[in-house]
Amino acid sequence: MMKINKLFKNLKAFIFNVERLLSIPERKKLYIHFRNRINNFYSKKIPNSENYPYQIHDPYLVFEEGKDYEELFFVGENWLENNSSKPIALMIGFNNWKYGFITDYLKEYRTVYTPRKLSLSTSLSLFKLYPKPNVIIVWGYTENHFVRRYSIKKDIPLYRMEDGFIRSALLGASHATPYSLILDKKGLYYNPEMESDLEMILNNFDFQEDKQLLIEAEKCLKLIIDMKVSKYNTPSTKEINKLGIKIKKRIAILGQVDNDAAIRYGNIDNWSTEELIQLARYENPEADIIYRPHPEVYKGYQESKLKLKRIKYFAKISLPEEPLLEFLETIDHVYVINSLSGLEALLRGIKVTTVGAAFYAGWGLTDDRYKFERRDRELSLLELFAGIYLKYPKYLANLENSSMGLLTTCHKIKADAYIASFDINKKLFFNKEFEPLLENDYWGYFLLNNKDDLSLKDEKNMLSSTNFKKYFEGNNSNLFQLTLLYFVAGALQHDESRDLFIQKVRIYIHTMVLNEFLFDLEEYYPGDYLIKHSSWLLKENNEFEIANNMMSQYLKITSKENMSNEELHICQKKEFELNDINQRELIICKGNDTQEDKSFSLNNDDIKNLFEALENYKITLEYDNFINIAKKLLITNNASTLLFTRLCEMATLKMDTNSAIKIAKLIQKLDIYAHNRASVHMELENFDFNLSSKSFEYITDLFTLQLTLNPDRLNRSWAILKKYFAQENYYQFFSSIARLYVKNDIHQAVLYLELNKPLKSIGILKNLIDDGEKSDKLSVEYAKTLFTIGKHDEAKKVITEAISIEATHANYTEYLRQLKAKGKFIEAFRVSKEGLSKKIKLTDEGHLMPIYFGLGKIEEGFKCFHDTALKEKLIHAFGKDKYKSTHSISDIKNTLLIFSSGPAEEMRFASIYNELSKAIGFNNFKLTCDYRLKNILSRSFPQITFVAVKRTRFFTPESPLSNYNRLPSFELCNTLDNSTIKHVKSASQIKLVTELFFHFRKTYNDFSNKKPHLIVDQKRVDYFKKKLPQDAIFVGLSWRSSLTNAMRNIHYLSIEDMLPLFDIPNIYFVNLQYDECQHELDILRNKYNVEIIDFPELDQMNDFDGVAGLMKNLDLVISPFTAVIELAGSIGVKGLLFSNHGESFWRKVDGGNSDVWYDSVKIVSSGEIGNQKAIVMALKKEILKII
Repeated sequence: MMKINKLFKNLKAFIFNVERLLSIPERKKLYIHFRNRINNFYSKKIPNSENYPYQIHDPYLVFEEGKDYEELFFVGENWLENNSSKPIALMIGFNNWKYGFITDYLKEYRTVYTPRKLSLSTSLSLFKLYPKPNVIIVWGYTENHFVRRYSIKKDIPLYRMEDGFIRSALLGASHATPYSLILDKKGLYYNPEMESDLEMILNNFDFQEDKQLLIEAEKCLKLIIDMKVSKYNTPSTKEINKLGIKIKKRIAILGQVDNDAAIRYGNIDNWSTEELIQLARYENPEADIIYRPHPEVYKGYQESKLKLKRIKYFAKISLPEEPLLEFLETIDHVYVINSLSGLEALLRGIKVTTVGAAFYAGWGLTDDRYKFERRDRELSLLELFAGIYLKYPKYLANLENSSMGLLTTCHKIKADAYIASFDINKKLFFNKEFEPLLENDYWGYFLLNNKDDLSLKDEKNMLSSTNFKKYFEGNNSNLFQLTLLYFVAGALQHDESRDLFIQKVRIYIHTMVLNEFLFDLEEYYPGDYLIKHSSWLLKENNEFEIANNMMSQYLKITSKENMSNEELHICQKKEFELNDINQRELIICKGNDTQEDKSFSLNNDDIKNLFEALENYKITLEYDNFINIAKKLLITNNASTLLFTRLCEMATLKMDTNSAIKIAKLIQKLDIYAHNRASVHMELENFDFNLSSKSFEYITDLFTLQLTLNPDRLNRSWAILKKYFAQENYYQFFSSIARLYVKNDIHQAVLYLELNKPLKSIGILKNLIDDGEKSDKLSVEYAKTLFTIGKHDEAKKVITEAISIEATHANYTEYLRQLKAKGKFIEAFRVSKEGLSKKIKLTDEGHLMPIYFGLGKIEEGFKCFHDTALKEKLIHAFGKDKYKSTHSISDIKNTLLIFSSGPAEEMRFASIYNELSKAIGFNNFKLTCDYRLKNILSRSFPQITFVAVKRTRFFTPESPLSNYNRLPSFELCNTLDNSTIKHVKSASQIKLVTELFFHFRKTYNDFSNKKPHLIVDQKRVDYFKKKLPQDAIFVGLSWRSSLTNAMRNIHYLSIEDMLPLFDIPNIYFVNLQYDECQHELDILRNKYNVEIIDFPELDQMNDFDGVAGLMKNLDLVISPFTAVIELAGSIGVKGLLFSNHGESFWRKVDGGNSDVWYDSVKIVSSGEIGNQKAIVMALKKEILKII
């Protein structure tokens, strides 16, 4: 809008100047042109929508001189395509908040919208439109007679659109995006006067011939029933008073909106709701008759003619606050006019009576009081469901695959409802409607945000309404129990409330946690109420004598009517024994003997200092000190979402996953958006998944919530999820969820970059910039995306301008990334020094090492391993006595050397192991290695003792928490596991082996011995030799990493990119891609008739011995920078490493393309970074040379 306003001003100034020169014909023409553009576009109110943003295009940029389309609104990217031949859809009757998603549903059209209410002049102007629209699409039946005449006279087909049957979490009247829509080319499902597309499908489609459709339908029907999904899924804000105990048959009458289109068209016999209730009562005299009004009627969005007073003698009224599907659980029979809710009941096995022309009636499944002339076919429930939910509508999540679209929509609605629940309760709080908050799961929000104005009544109401059992139950969540105890006790303002709170939760609290809590309460909130809880705790631990004495003293105190409560308090002077705790004794004091009141109010400086200490203790893993500070902040009523986030992080580090998950869920109730929506991500990172059906549902829901709130974490999330389920289907699910993120913000731009759609990302970022948004993050993401699509000069300009405004870690990191990618290491070195001078924290290993290598400074590059973040973590975890910060080889005695990178680096650096062993003495050290490389490394270096480690970045079924829970910190899981702890303890010292490599590689001359250093298992070689054709040429192919996005893909090739290679005759290509790639192989086979030899029985991700055996039978291996090319080089197989990235340049030696590490590998580069076509042609040339 800012851009449009600026242009508007410039055009006005231009016209002012032109008006003085009207005598010149050309200038007059210009004047008229721009005057029309201002009147018809720039000065016109431009519609938009916050919920689903879109852009309105200037009609003068679409059609020359507007072509009579000036009063209409052009929406969608299809208008921006040059020479687009897509048909034009004239959109009638759509509210402007719908333009964005309607256009996205209609990808096959160029959409142009009339105003919602058509004036006479606009209606008449339709007849002059040129070019003529190809189709008219009307929302419902909102067109006037001019539109119908225009359609007939111009012979333009008229289609109709409506919401689908699974719509959204919130009501349509709140402008929530509908996740399914119907485009009907005949009529509409609720209008029985003419056949609709749905009626045609149900009358004619051969469901029994489409077995796959019925399989998908069965799966989808089960899903919506299990997930309790209906058309609308509005969350409730309080506990619902349900219908009570059922003692006889229940009949429900489901109300509708009187002026709803379904009633206007489908209530042919003009039944009123009152008459329907009377019918139900008449036909079921002994049953409970219950009337449930329509939600929109109840919420006041619509009006109803029904007077509730008139039906009180015929039926009970059940207000629709209870979700419809929960309401239906105890209903035996429903009566409707033609409500969609009747279909919801039918799908769940409930008898349905219809008196109107319901679209789901007349197929032999309902009790119908209206006779359908055109419906003469009986359908099964599954066939009816398939037609209505899969064949008829389209789902925004996946326009091509309706079953995937429905599955995605159900999970997305559940996530939306969860988020909306927080939004609704937050609104209640700010409207001072506290009662619902105190009675639902958002009581914590009330406590956190209402620190100084809690009445005793409010506190008791909250405590009595809250089921604390679900929060505290479970034996393995001590940190969470402690967190919640101290938070609630600190937030409550009255001892009477604290007393009630302890009474409710003490049975679920671990003994040691409760004991600690009671003693801290005595310090901060002393009172006689604590004695009875201490006595109870003693009895629970079989200390009956002490407990009885304590209760006797408590009774004496409480019976002294002449003593005020202020004169009584509890002092703990001695300790009492609870398991391993020293015995403590409670002493009751009175009058002048009481202690002074302890002030515990903290000012802002105190809180700031405590948080700084908290951060330091987290980094240094000083758990007890961390907890003591956290408890002080909580119990003094200084809780915050930041504090809870830090507690969750500490629980994660200590691998107290139960506590971490529960604290994360607590944060979601306190503020689901806090700290970049971190709580959902923390829950995801901590969950120790299994493959049960419950875990399956939880995983899917959790990942949907993650992608709804954190779409830019798509690939990180996918890396976790793909460990559990079939990759192709669930990546499609991920992509479908991602499509439903429609906010025009930086997260959406990053999401499309993750989805390898950089042009889409660029468009979003440009819109944000045009709208005046300014931030360093925006500049960095814009520069990053420009670089990805090959606009390197523009990217450099954007990032250098950002640095000139404010130097940040993010913009310096991006600038260095660009320079390194282009191989400009001298400039990168200068920029890094500049950044360091500005106190930008650039790491040796991440930022500076590639620069040193790029400059040929080999020793300096390897010395960057000396000070790494992992080294600091190991020192914090095991202490400086265990990890000695020296780099001398002579100090290596009884040492556990730790390798921490991935298999690719491990195989490459193994070329140094013989030199390392000779210099240190093989008896002086053990060396950790990836468990998958243990066999090949032990075979190749028998003098070295290798300790296998199963490294992981997150817990999976193959790498469960139980493999790592003895480590000092979760951050070490990608370096060590439980089996290595005994080796750490028995070693005199530990050290990262990479710290020692500088001793052996100081210059290029030190890479003289490049012979193969890994020995292959000959049995595996022979096995694959028998499997492969004889006397043939074999080329192994790997084309990408297992993790891809637009930025990473500049290093890789796609299957289509490699097509020219498959033209080379007399070559068998062999698959060496180490992750799930079957769909890519299928594309080659089915679309391009290219067959690649594949060994599905070979686990290329984990069986390195097997892959090495296969490689030894190949004439050539082609790969980017992955473990594939490193393994080929390490075993002496010829290889072509393709890369245009600057960080590969330093590896080229001997004045050509030979690799510095391996004799058998050549580096193939051609053109600039990202030029995949040039790379492929260079590869083809090299293959022809070699073969």
